[in-house]
Amino acid sequence: MSAALSCIRMERESRMNPTDSPREVSGLLEHRLPQSSALTGRAYAVTLPDGELALDFGEHTVAWRLPDGTGGTDPYDAVEAAVDCFFVDIWCRSSDARRSLTLVLQRATGRTLLVETVADTSRHDVPVAFEHRFALGMLRGVEAAGVEQPGPTAELLGRRLLSVYSADLVFEQIYLNSSSVAWQCIRGWEPGANDTDEATYWRFAENLYVFGFREEAALSSSVFLLDLANNRSTGKYLGLDEHGALANGALGAVLLPLEASTYPRGMEPR
Repeated sequence: MSAALSCIRMERESRMNPTDSPREVSGLLEHRLPQSSALTGRAYAVTLPDGELALDFGEHTVAWRLPDGTGGTDPYDAVEAAVDCFFVDIWCRSSDARRSLTLVLQRATGRTLLVETVADTSRHDVPVAFEHRFALGMLRGVEAAGVEQPGPTAELLGRRLLSVYSADLVFEQIYLNSSSVAWQCIRGWEPGANDTDEATYWRFAENLYVFGFREEAALSSSVFLLDLANNRSTGKYLGLDEHGALANGALGAVLLPLEASTYPRGMEPR
């Protein structure tokens, strides 16, 4: 996966504006689900632990405002990644290009999960470092009695998946423990390339998982919604391009489950 994101730097970057669709980046979008217009013309208020996130969706752009008052209007990418479950990504360039907002939104239950990606360019040891901030939310006005609440999970640990971005681009992921993922390039940019990176795992609903990882070597970060019922992955990245500038774009893959590891009781990874 790290190599997959690195190979984007060898392509024309997706800048997520109405005239430059994320679908135009080759290789990593062949199996991405289509963009959805279901949110166009709708406004949502998301109750978060520290306040309210306001979203007003137009045809190509969304007006957004965070609980701290920071806001702007930017292009967005929306995909119905599972039935009535939307993966929405906003690169906050109108306010601060070092920030992106990824929202998983289920309208029927009102459940949301916000992943704020923040790029720290002030460090002296690396050009950029990334942080993911996960925040559970609820759509204002939707009653969620009896609905499962998303939260951190260990359910993916020990699993192995192949992410098939295209016939020529395949990566394997092994979910090692609650803070790490291992990957290797099976086919594509650099077969055999591999690494272990920081990761965060949340269960959103049955067979739906939100997976974020930060790649130190590739100077990039990614957020994915894994639909294990239909074996699809919908994601985004924020990272440095070949010119050292921040770039934000889309990812999507077909998932092929491999044999999972079974650990003896009391020896499960944490």
